[in-house]
Amino acid sequence: PVADILAKSSSLKGIDIGGEMIPKAIDELPIIAVASCFAEGTTNIKDAAELRVKETDRIESTVSELKKM
Repeated sequence: PVADILAKSSSLKGIDIGGEMIPKAIDELPIIAVASCFAEGTTNIKDAAELRVKETDRIESTVSELKKM
């Protein structure tokens, strides 16, 4: 498949994410956490306990890496 993507820059804004969105974005949550560091406002990620029981504890590793920034 071939497609065109048009992307425009804009400032990032904090979001609230949880509930039914978490299973749909479970693999994207670490990058959402990184992006939220550069966003205006607060980002709240709830209901993401599944990240602790994946191949590794992704919450712990994400926090550890964010502290290095």
